[in-house]
Amino acid sequence: MIEIFGINQSQEVDRFIESHPKGHFMQTSYWGRVKTEWEWIGVLCKDDSGKAKGAMGLLYRPLSIGISGLLYAPRGPVCDRDDLQTFEELINAAKAIGKKRGAYTLRLDPEIPEDDVEFADYCRGLGFQIDQASDYSLFQPRLVYQLSLKDKTPETLLASYHRSTRYNVNLAVRRGVTIRRGTVDELPIFSALMEETAAKNEFHPRSKAYFELLMKGMGDYARLYFASLNDKLVAGAIVVYYGKKANLMYSCSTPDSFKDRPNELLQWTIQSDMIELGCDLYDFRGVEGYPEEDNPKIGLHKYKQGYDSQFLAFVGQLDYVLRPMVAKLYKFLTQKKR
Repeated sequence: MIEIFGINQSQEVDRFIESHPKGHFMQTSYWGRVKTEWEWIGVLCKDDSGKAKGAMGLLYRPLSIGISGLLYAPRGPVCDRDDLQTFEELINAAKAIGKKRGAYTLRLDPEIPEDDVEFADYCRGLGFQIDQASDYSLFQPRLVYQLSLKDKTPETLLASYHRSTRYNVNLAVRRGVTIRRGTVDELPIFSALMEETAAKNEFHPRSKAYFELLMKGMGDYARLYFASLNDKLVAGAIVVYYGKKANLMYSCSTPDSFKDRPNELLQWTIQSDMIELGCDLYDFRGVEGYPEEDNPKIGLHKYKQGYDSQFLAFVGQLDYVLRPMVAKLYKFLTQKKR
């Protein structure tokens, strides 16, 4: 049995996602309140007794050309990996929603491992195309690092780090680095730090307005942290937690603070807080390429490995084309702009 909910009637969907081992905050209505340019639609699948067994948070965004739109389930759907019946019921419900709204494509990017060939083949059999890009071109990073927090204390967590990372945490303490929670009113400071980091590392940062949407939309599930040295803010991070999972969303630091290692102390403090909140998993988010020595981005891999986190490659970005001609037109127009 399928039930459909709008963003203001989302409590049952959000509760199920929060309780499920594969739940993800991007499937909730809270994320829908962050993504204001999209319409959030909640889908709940129940068994014959009325008990929820699967859910999907969908985002729909009309195209600028006005003839169609994209229907997207970030990190969804949420159901047991082996319950393919529920998975298919959710997919069929999403297809029906997509067709009703005239969407050209239904897109998913579930947290299913890349080596789960059976699942990938099953999805291809349903008509999905799978993109396994190893850079940041997909909607969500396919290659990530995740750290288990289960059954750890802040002390055992620190002991599990690579010795150089552990040394850097202690070095930051000796240098006088301190960590504190930030407030929404301090987001302009965080945004300025992010712009400084972006200039150094040559990427385009999110705007202050977006960080405000993120913090306000996620409410109590989002936290802002700052690291200070000699009364100067030198690093910051935004983390989102939901259910048993925490996700590092953004981190930044001033280039001249590198020698004092504020980021390592910042990360240990955040992860320790997530343990106190009952989280079992800490997601460091994306990296480019695989952890191979000839990868020019291997430095970021090694940094995240220092926290005893594990590399994971997900199955990829799954697209089910609902309107082939519109999909081809949209692809043509977007390629032409590049």
